[in-house]
Amino acid sequence: MKLQQIYFSFLWKIKKKIFFLNFIDQQLFLSCLSEFIGTLILMIIGLGTMLHNTTNDSNDISIGWSIGYILSQIITNPIGYNSIMNPSITMALAIIHQLPFHYIIPFTMIQFSSSLLSSLIIYFIYYKNMINTTTTTNTTTTNFATTNYTTEFDYSNIILLNQFITTPSVSHYICFIDRLLLSMITIIFILIIRDKRRNNNNNHNKIKKNYQIIYIALYTIGRISSLSMNAGTSINPIRDLGPRIIIASFELGLDAFKKDHYYFWIPIVAPYIGSIIGALLYELLIGAYLNQKKKRRKEEKKKEKKEKKGEKRKTRKPSYPINIKKLCP
Repeated sequence: MKLQQIYFSFLWKIKKKIFFLNFIDQQLFLSCLSEFIGTLILMIIGLGTMLHNTTNDSNDISIGWSIGYILSQIITNPIGYNSIMNPSITMALAIIHQLPFHYIIPFTMIQFSSSLLSSLIIYFIYYKNMINTTTTTNTTTTNFATTNYTTEFDYSNIILLNQFITTPSVSHYICFIDRLLLSMITIIFILIIRDKRRNNNNNHNKIKKNYQIIYIALYTIGRISSLSMNAGTSINPIRDLGPRIIIASFELGLDAFKKDHYYFWIPIVAPYIGSIIGALLYELLIGAYLNQKKKRRKEEKKKEKKEKKGEKRKTRKPSYPINIKKLCP
């Protein structure tokens, strides 16, 4: 309880200081802070889970990423903003006017920098276990661009490297289609759960924030457990790009981007295209229905107000006494 109180008081002090600075967009700053903290927690727990599960046990990995998502939402909730933690979803939300357009660049930069920091933390925590180029036992010489690595690795370290960055198990074409379709499904599900038009106060189908977090976490478990065989668990551009840049900076250089026939661009491009298509489909089908429903509610409210005004006029008491005979005998 003491730690929780310290955390809340710390956030309150930050908010107070920000409110005195008129030249800063306070809402944008708090949103960026939420994105940074949320992405950091999600990536640290997610990447740590990936490295611990060298056997590719999808159940353990899915639970790890889901716990990371739940914790990131719980910790950032006192800031007053539900963090997105995904640049492709950020772009899609802005396109369908559920997020201001000027939030795209700062959100993407914050999410990417948080991904780099979390990847750096995990890299240095598991440096000796993950990659050690001086090891020569059970080594294999292959090239990253084809099937031969230019650098010598312990066989177990190669497995850990493939967990740290996404690795395809089928052709690039299938992986691209796989990530695109999965991103479409994910954004549609998230919008169904978190759409403000659906979750307004007058709607009896409103989903509370706590339940929204649980539903998305359950979806993450199902998605990773059942649909991660072709191209891994990631539908987030920063999930692969951040760790790959760290590996390129400290160990492999450009070989990190040459790995698996230059596969690095697919986990970045496919989620963007899939998220945008999914968001537009949602808006054309479900969003259009919700807009019509909203208009009907407004019209019904106007009618109710008019009816109430009419009833008040009918039942209005006269300003003079009813029994005039008694007053005037």
